[in-house]
Amino acid sequence: MNAPLLEAISAAALRRIASFRPQNMSNTAWAFATLGLRDAPLLNAIAASAIAMMSEFEGNVQNLSNTVWSFASRQVVHHPLMASISAPSLRTIHLFDPQTLSNTAWAFAKVGVQDETLLYSIGSASINMITAFDGQNLANIAWSFSIMTVTHMPLIQAIASSALSRIKDLGTQSLADLAWACSQHCEVDFAAASLLVDRLKEAVDLLSSALPATLEAPAWLGYERTVRQLQVLNLRPAATRQFLDRMGVGRAPGEFSSRAVRCIRSLAGEGARPVIPGIGRGVVDTTRVFAYAEYSIATIGGPGPAMDGCLSRESGLHGSTMAQLASLGESIAPWLRAFSLPNSSHVDRTRCAEFQVLVELCRLFAPEATMPKPQPSVVGVLLVFTTTSPCLSCLGAIRQFQLLFPEVLLEVSEPSQQGAYTGPCVLKV
Repeated sequence: MNAPLLEAISAAALRRIASFRPQNMSNTAWAFATLGLRDAPLLNAIAASAIAMMSEFEGNVQNLSNTVWSFASRQVVHHPLMASISAPSLRTIHLFDPQTLSNTAWAFAKVGVQDETLLYSIGSASINMITAFDGQNLANIAWSFSIMTVTHMPLIQAIASSALSRIKDLGTQSLADLAWACSQHCEVDFAAASLLVDRLKEAVDLLSSALPATLEAPAWLGYERTVRQLQVLNLRPAATRQFLDRMGVGRAPGEFSSRAVRCIRSLAGEGARPVIPGIGRGVVDTTRVFAYAEYSIATIGGPGPAMDGCLSRESGLHGSTMAQLASLGESIAPWLRAFSLPNSSHVDRTRCAEFQVLVELCRLFAPEATMPKPQPSVVGVLLVFTTTSPCLSCLGAIRQFQLLFPEVLLEVSEPSQQGAYTGPCVLKV
């Protein structure tokens, strides 16, 4: 990526933003988002100009959809822009195609903007052309309605039926998203839901067989290759739990999860949208992800002291300085391996909340270690709570932690496994 060129383009765009037409704005926002860049000054300028000439956007639904998708993909929550885009989208919803319908629904869900009128309109329009939706479009729109807790049973039933008719062609990520979305609705056809789960289990089997039994780098390249072949980022709650079970990772007790929820809610701040499904009022804030851990460990026959404690981290290292980021990068090298995931290569997985927690614990448990090798003298218990299912990179990091500290009992939980919200009512992987 040519950083100087992109900085020059951004500066030039800012100077000329007043002359931009809707196509220029949506294309610029889309290009920067596709490259994984979060240029706040440029995006804010685009938002202000777009709002001022929203009537001109109405003539091209692709501009509406691309603009809102671009902001959401970079997790930029701009409420005035979202509200401004909603009205023309409603008026022209009959012009939307499957891609623009699913992208718009996904964008509103991603940044947690609750617009039920628009979502219901998207749902009704989608039913009318459901056979034209590909697997990813089906999965995106199903995930969007479920994460926003908007019930539109005719849409969910249509999605389940369409997914069943093309189940052999569905990618692993689409299977995971569809299985999770259908699990939130007891009324979904059981046969269709069960078939989605069965197909997803095949992917879990393949991933489990690719998990290394060693810390050597070549073995981990095989696991990473399998993840990329499957084109999957996150297995969602039920399949993730099965994957952890295959690793021998236990389920953390409910009282621990309750403590984790209290801690994370205090970190998220009063008045903030809930970051844990089913906890508090309002739509879940998917732009913020937390991990919390409690540990009690000792070193047998070594110099290390017995330690008890807890720590928590938020994905993205919010508030960190660049110096702190560089320091974290140095601390990762001797310990855990993260890797970029399909269709999100711009996302630095070392900044995931779970990964940060595990790296910090490695430093605490074996501060004198200079290379990644098993530390059997470290014994104890580690409990980890995550507000969402860990990605495939972080699941790999959990496995590496197991290999590094084979005598530390590791247990993991997330809200759906501890009753924080109503879990799958018909689906069980």
